[in-house]
Amino acid sequence: MKPAQLKEIAELVVGLSVIASLVFVGIQLRQDRKVASIESVVAATNDRKYMAELISDNGEVWVKGIAGEPLTNLEKVIFESLASAHNLDHYSAWYRATQLNHINPDKFSTSYASILIRNPGLLANWRETRELEATDRERTGRRTGADTWGKAVERAIAQLDGTRLPAEIGHQE
Repeated sequence: MKPAQLKEIAELVVGLSVIASLVFVGIQLRQDRKVASIESVVAATNDRKYMAELISDNGEVWVKGIAGEPLTNLEKVIFESLASAHNLDHYSAWYRATQLNHINPDKFSTSYASILIRNPGLLANWRETRELEATDRERTGRRTGADTWGKAVERAIAQLDGTRLPAEIGHQE
């Protein structure tokens, strides 16, 4: 065989190797995405199970708190912890949806907004927490990002209950 023919064969083999590698990478990426999707469902299930256990262990405080009934100082601490965990549970589902792009994240912010609207004590806690966070950011001069979860929930609340949206959360960034 002539050197020119060997060179052509070598180039063909290299080209086919590159194509095979790209096909393999594509298959691997598809499998990784499926695994991430499944892991997301498992994580969400575990989060919900843990949240249910927390609420079950503190059911009386939870029921009083979400209804907006007066709470003792100890009950306030417990309720605020439960409300924070509840928010994080819903936020994590929303965040996974934003990262995996397999479910519309608005589903989660709308679902959480609906829960907040139906439970005045939980809504009051949500608003108080957002206000405190905004005050802390202002006081420290710290910018923590776009607060997309909070804005998404506030937009959903406004859509569900027909209230006007505050100007600072009404626009997309």
